[in-house]
Amino acid sequence: MPPAVGSDDGNKSYFNGRLCTAVNPVSRGLVPDSEQQQVTLKKGSNTLLLKICQGQGRLGHAVRFIDPASGKPVTDLTITLE
Repeated sequence: MPPAVGSDDGNKSYFNGRLCTAVNPVSRGLVPDSEQQQVTLKKGSNTLLLKICQGQGRLGHAVRFIDPASGKPVTDLTITLE
């Protein structure tokens, strides 16, 4: 199941401790779903760590999980922030 990540400027995302996406600092606006990488959800809790490199202007970051069969966002996930 791929997480679809987008950011305003650069980002790195780690899923369960492994590098998932990486975009070097660039000057760009938020583009949702601009990076995708296949990951496997394990039963129980999974961890997503987001690191954002912010240049000038606004800050933005978007993440959602896409169902590979339908291509649509997964809506039955429970998300907590820590």
